[in-house]
Amino acid sequence: MADERHDQDENPLENLAEEISQAMQGTTVEVAQTFKDHVEGGQVHMSDSAARSVTASALRMEDAAAVIVRSGSVDATDSLIGMATAEVVNLHDSNAVVMAAERVEAKSGVQAFILLAQRVEGPVTAVLTPLTALAVGAGIAFGLVAFRGIFSRVFRRPLRRGHA
Repeated sequence: MADERHDQDENPLENLAEEISQAMQGTTVEVAQTFKDHVEGGQVHMSDSAARSVTASALRMEDAAAVIVRSGSVDATDSLIGMATAEVVNLHDSNAVVMAAERVEAKSGVQAFILLAQRVEGPVTAVLTPLTALAVGAGIAFGLVAFRGIFSRVFRRPLRRGHA
């Protein structure tokens, strides 16, 4: 019993997950080697599985994928997340498309397309940074102006037909 408490004190995410789960009086849900449309629970553990939507006070993912995640804390290893909102996200060799969190803790190999976080610890490769967003926006604006000018000239010219 003392060993269990000692192991739990080593990982602050486990403590946070237990507190949130007790506050929500949620149940523990295990999802293994399957696909679920929606998973909801206090503490959710997904391994070798996928879900379209996950709502949990604490989520642990191992070799799993989820499209939409809403959780107090997320701990993902070798996983893929489409869109996540959480207080604390701990990622290891995982990818996320859109992630909004208060704090992100990253280990090796973490990539995100859009990352919104107050605090990021560790190496995260974000595809869409403020500089790339500005460049993409400027490119789209330039393209619209250029194509508008070209197409307006092409369609204003009357067609000339030869007289026989």
